[in-house]
Amino acid sequence: MSKIEEIIVEIENYVESCKPAPFSGNRKIVVDKDDIQDLLVQLKMRTPEEIKKYQKIVSNKDAILANAKAQAEAIVEDAKRQKEALINESVIKQDAEAQAKDIIKEAQEYSKVVREQANDESNAIKVSAIEYTDSLLAHVQEVIVNSLEGYRNNYENMVNTLQTDYETIMANRNELIADDGTQEQTDASVNNN
Repeated sequence: MSKIEEIIVEIENYVESCKPAPFSGNRKIVVDKDDIQDLLVQLKMRTPEEIKKYQKIVSNKDAILANAKAQAEAIVEDAKRQKEALINESVIKQDAEAQAKDIIKEAQEYSKVVREQANDESNAIKVSAIEYTDSLLAHVQEVIVNSLEGYRNNYENMVNTLQTDYETIMANRNELIADDGTQEQTDASVNNN
């Protein structure tokens, strides 16, 4: 399990351990802002490490290709040297040319196969790394969206509760002062506030 996956599991466990928010049933929870921010900071710090790890894997493609190219070039150079040595011997000149051509052809075919295999392996690793990183980031995005929705709903619930309490207090005040004729003073003081 990668460090990012460990942190995501830790965030999920933290969310599961949070208490339900008042008046929300079990859909909304109360989250300690510092705790969730600490977990998100850890996640942000680990993400570049994981990406670098996959970039290193992808960069090995270049090393594989360079190695294959070096091997192919060495084989071709060796074939050329053998060809020249054989050509210099007049008795077997024709055989030497044919053998040299065969060796060069085999070296080129081998080089092509090695390059194609290296490219295929590198591309597979790259695609895998991108898919893995994207799935981790999608999961983090989902956690953040859920947290934002919870915060937004909690804020709306609090404003609605305060509005209801305010209206109840105003109604009670108006009932108290309705008998002594100070209704206009209460309305004026509320409008000033």
